Amino acid sequence: MVGISAYADGELTALDWSSPRAKLLEEAPMLCPLSPCRAAIRFDRTILVADITLESRWVDYAFEVKPLGVRSMLCEPVRRAGTVIGVLTVYGEGCNGFGPADHDAFESAVAQTADLLVAHRTRADR
Repeated sequence: MVGISAYADGELTALDWSSPRAKLLEEAPMLCPLSPCRAAIRFDRTILVADITLESRWVDYAFEVKPLGVRSMLCEPVRRAGTVIGVLTVYGEGCNGFGPADHDAFESAVAQTADLLVAHRTRADR
């Protein structure tokens, strides 16, 4: 599953998702100020979560997503002109669902996501 959230002016907005379950996962960071998605934005770096149920950094978030059957995730900040404008997240049902090779493959999707977020922002500004 995959989801895209836009980030502007300190606000995070779930923008697109691959399934109804992914939509709920994308909305979970709106309920939890501490989440892997928000950490990717805040620290402007990739966040790889091997098993969300073992994480002590995002306890409330883990509580929200556990019923949705997600254990691992890869959160990648999306940048344009050096500024984080969103985050692309891939969710896995099993532990250790992602590794360094997945991160490398993810890069082309991140570039396409940046184009999507810029187009969304342009429409929203009209």
